[in-house]
Amino acid sequence: MCHEAGHTLGFPHEHMRKAFVQRIDPQKAYAYFLRTDGWSQQDVDDQVLTPLEASTLLGTKPDQTSIMCYQLPGSIMRDGQPIPGGDVINETDYKFAATLYPLPKKTPGRTATKRAAKKPAKKAAKKSAKKSATRKGRVRATAKKTTKRRTTKRSR
Repeated sequence: MCHEAGHTLGFPHEHMRKAFVQRIDPQKAYAYFLRTDGWSQQDVDDQVLTPLEASTLLGTKPDQTSIMCYQLPGSIMRDGQPIPGGDVINETDYKFAATLYPLPKKTPGRTATKRAAKKPAKKAAKKSAKKSATRKGRVRATAKKTTKRRTTKRSR
C-alpha cells in the first residue's frame, strides 16, 4: 500500500536505477518473473530491466531498502547478492518526500492560515450580532406599535 502511495506522490521504482539494473542477469530475470508473476519479457523489461534516466532523478542516492524498491533475489543477480527491497518507509524515502513536498516557510507570529481562519469567524460573529440586534429592535418596535394600536382601539 505504501509503495503504491509513493507512486501517487511521484516516487519512481528504486530498483530501476542504473546501479541496480546493471547487477541483474536479464535471462535469469526473465525466467524468474515468468515463473513467479507470469510476466512476459516485455513486462520484465518495463518493470525491472529498463534503467531510469539519471537526469530524471532527484536528490537521493540509490537505496535498496526504500519502500519503492522491489525485493530481487540473489538468484537473478550477477553478483549473487539480493536486493532486499523495502517493506516500510525509510529515512531516505522521508527525505525524498521532503524534497518534493517541502513544508511551507513559517512566518513570525501568527500564520496566514490562522489569520485567514479567524477573520471570517469574527466577521460572521459581527454580522450575526448585528442581525440579532436588528431583529430585537424590530420586535420591540412592533410590540410598541401593537400596544399603541390596541390601546387606541380599546379607548374608542
